[in-house]
Amino acid sequence: MPPTLAALRLDRLGDVIMALPVWQALKEHYPNCRTAAVVSDYTAPLLVGLDYIDEVYTLKEMDFQGLEGAGRWLAELDCRAAVVLEPSFRIGLIPLFAGVPVRVGCANRPQALLANRWVYQRRTASGLHEVDLNLAMLRPLGVYRRGLIPRLQVSKEEGAQALSKLKELLGGRKKPFVVIHPGSGGSAIDWPKEHFSELARRISERVAVVVSGRDSDPVQEVSRRAGVAAWPQGNLREFIALLACADALVSIDTGPMHIASALGTPTVSIFSPLRSVSPRRWAPRGNLSLVLKPGGVECERCLRDRCERYPCTKEVSVGEVVEAVGSILGKSG
Repeated sequence: MPPTLAALRLDRLGDVIMALPVWQALKEHYPNCRTAAVVSDYTAPLLVGLDYIDEVYTLKEMDFQGLEGAGRWLAELDCRAAVVLEPSFRIGLIPLFAGVPVRVGCANRPQALLANRWVYQRRTASGLHEVDLNLAMLRPLGVYRRGLIPRLQVSKEEGAQALSKLKELLGGRKKPFVVIHPGSGGSAIDWPKEHFSELARRISERVAVVVSGRDSDPVQEVSRRAGVAAWPQGNLREFIALLACADALVSIDTGPMHIASALGTPTVSIFSPLRSVSPRRWAPRGNLSLVLKPGGVECERCLRDRCERYPCTKEVSVGEVVEAVGSILGKSG
């Protein structure tokens, strides 16, 4: 069996999507090696159909047994090098348990103690895009790439099923249609649900609108207030197929934005002024996109209810987003 090169990323949807070019670059630079991904069971569906990833291990529990199991898996694959893409001491244990000869980690984080090849990074202060920061972690392996674009795959069958559901939801109404995703699962500062409702009502006069989200998001409330359809809660692959069919997505700076971007679907995204989630680092890459954010200085951290501006995203008006949606549909059409 050919030797294996692995990359590990176990956090959120957007983080894993921004890491996809790492596996792509490894496969392009070392075509005779196998590439392996260690991800969470929540994000693993993102990797379906990607021909540059040969093996996937889904980690369900971050306890000692789970980490040790992932390590045994890497050892069985004869893993020669592993890159830990997130600053996690626990994740850094996996290549160590596997006895991987070359273990790449961030030099200025505690995980450096578990690595034997290092890359120094201050990601928030770097001014670089997250994709390029991830690709820079490959330099100890002799891989020097920048500017790659994350891409996801949707099968014909998945696309056909999504279109069939949309036909039922929209009553046969033809395109264009826009997906509105009003929640973040706590990963970002939300735009007010009242704003999302007003946005959905206003643009539904010209286009079909589908509201998507998890049970914890205000999907049903936005759908009811605006009188538009709500996408039924399903699995992640079904949601990916929905975004692949859409003419545009409107959301805050969260995972669905990155999914849509990786599918080539145009996006209108509302960012907060937090420095750690700056569009310089986290903006969609590789699609037609418009980013909106409040004016003023960037914030080092969010004080939430102790800040008179909170939620600061409300400073982006509904009218601005309506105009952005019209602009991006005009450009993509």
